Amino acid sequence: MEPEDTEEKEKKEIGLPESIRISTTVDYIDAKIIDNLRGTFGNSRSSVISYIIKDWVKSNTDTLIKYGIDIAGMRKEIKSSKKEIKIEEEIQKHIFEGLELRFKRIKRYNIEKLAELLSVHVQTLIDFITLKGDDLEKVGLNLQIDGDYIVKE
Repeated sequence: MEPEDTEEKEKKEIGLPESIRISTTVDYIDAKIIDNLRGTFGNSRSSVISYIIKDWVKSNTDTLIKYGIDIAGMRKEIKSSKKEIKIEEEIQKHIFEGLELRFKRIKRYNIEKLAELLSVHVQTLIDFITLKGDDLEKVGLNLQIDGDYIVKE
């Protein structure tokens, strides 16, 4: 039984191809495991492998972020590109609102932890604070980067 998830519906709505063909070789043990999962997670080896990969990605977004893969940003970029929305504006709005909320009562955040909370890459957050500092100051967020921390002055 393969669950119909919202990701598949979103792909269809924005005109992405349903799948991309990837060839791989698995050892005997992996092949037996995949064969035993047929019927539970799909009717073919490829559908079982696809399910395993999707499940792993959903369960390991923290690991992907550590490797510099911004899943939330990728999803927004894919959706935005089809809907002709500028991705920078959407991400900037998300970061701006997140910073306003987070710095109401806390004066200092570790950059990596804050980036993780905002679901953006560390460099994206640093660039935003560096380039949009004047806009942040207008709403009372005078933020400075101090080593591994972002500090509200």
